[in-house]
Amino acid sequence: MIVPRIRRPEEGWLTLALVALLIAVVASAVDDPAWVNGRGKLTDGLVLFGMLGVAVGFIGPKVGWSRWTTHIVGALFAGLLIPIVAGWAWLPNPSIGTAFYATASHSVEAYLDLAWRSRPFTTQELHYVLVLGIVMWGTAQFASYAVFGHRRPLNAVIMTGVVLLANMSMTVRDELPYLILFTAGSLFLLIQMHAFDERATWIRRRIGDPSTISSLYLRGGTVFIVAALVGSLVLTTRAASSPLAGAWDGVHDQLIDLGETIGRFLPVGGDAKGTGVSFGSAARISGKWFSDENTAFSATLPPGTRKGLYWRAVTFNAFNLSGWEKTNGRDVPVEAGAPMLVGTAENPQTVLTKPLKVIVHPEDFRGNELLTLGAPTVVDHPSTVKVAGVQGWFTGVDLPFGSGDYTVDARLLRLDETDVISGNRLIAATEVYPKEITELYTDVPPDTLGVDAELLLEQVKR
Repeated sequence: MIVPRIRRPEEGWLTLALVALLIAVVASAVDDPAWVNGRGKLTDGLVLFGMLGVAVGFIGPKVGWSRWTTHIVGALFAGLLIPIVAGWAWLPNPSIGTAFYATASHSVEAYLDLAWRSRPFTTQELHYVLVLGIVMWGTAQFASYAVFGHRRPLNAVIMTGVVLLANMSMTVRDELPYLILFTAGSLFLLIQMHAFDERATWIRRRIGDPSTISSLYLRGGTVFIVAALVGSLVLTTRAASSPLAGAWDGVHDQLIDLGETIGRFLPVGGDAKGTGVSFGSAARISGKWFSDENTAFSATLPPGTRKGLYWRAVTFNAFNLSGWEKTNGRDVPVEAGAPMLVGTAENPQTVLTKPLKVIVHPEDFRGNELLTLGAPTVVDHPSTVKVAGVQGWFTGVDLPFGSGDYTVDARLLRLDETDVISGNRLIAATEVYPKEITELYTDVPPDTLGVDAELLLEQVKR
């Protein structure tokens, strides 16, 4: 029996191996932080998606397909295979149909949650895997076709490099080894393709032995790559200057506002890089605790202010299983130095409170929410007071981005003064709450609380 010999591609098997290496590095780097709710198992198929994308981008030009034919065929295979593999990662030993249905169901429910049910977040997961898989397959297919269809390896390096750097910028994990391996593979790919072009030129012009030029390029290129990588690593560990440290001052705060807008479409969890302390109109609940050792803010308080006071930023009133949000809200613009809570349901009573002046110095705090002790009454910046309900229950104050230090006049409860707010007075206080308060702060999804908490909640509502 004669086994047909597989034809060697013109660019060489080494070129195909280098393209596959780049995609494997990028896919592994994206899988490493476990972006989908910290469950790394869900993204383990990214390397497979990348290899399949490389295969399509390689086979298409070799069998004579046009660019559009190659990409359409690849898209059809991706549309069938990615949902199935995603479903396999989520369910234990499902059939092909069950796996596909699970991914489709999660994607539809996520769309309904965000687009039709007006929820700030969704508890679905597989649509994230679907999107990451599409990104990885599409990147790999583009890179492979750029090399074997267009003979433009630089395009492949740029596209895959952008994905790798974007992933590195969003995670706290040390992904320098991925970057080093990717850099080495990219340089070898560029040199290999340059040697291929020169070899083709020598063959066309009948100049000498084409293999000679290839070996010269590869040997010299290898020395250059090793020297460049070693030099880069030395500079990475030794260099201390930051010439562009202040180039992006002020831009970060604007990105925070944009991030809060699109954050509900992104997965939560994994080893994400923090953007500093901030609050928004909603807060997601994650299965992982994120901590930051940086100082959020510092404050100057009047002498003699007692310790243990709680700072206030925002008030959430609605729980939706996956997080907290502010609902039924409206904005009240207030000029600098003007009273802030006059006309609202929470304008502090002078008999029960005492004045306090606070100077706040934001440091790593990246939000634009006003921070204060007690109830704010006046701030020395233009502001937007956030209130909920018809009567105006205070939920927070927004300042313009980049406001810097600010001074707040607040009213603090007189808890440390006799017969003002004491334990006996709290015991004797009424248990009849305003109807709007119970509607705002006791509306939770069914079966969210335990039996005892449900009974207490019913007592509060009565």
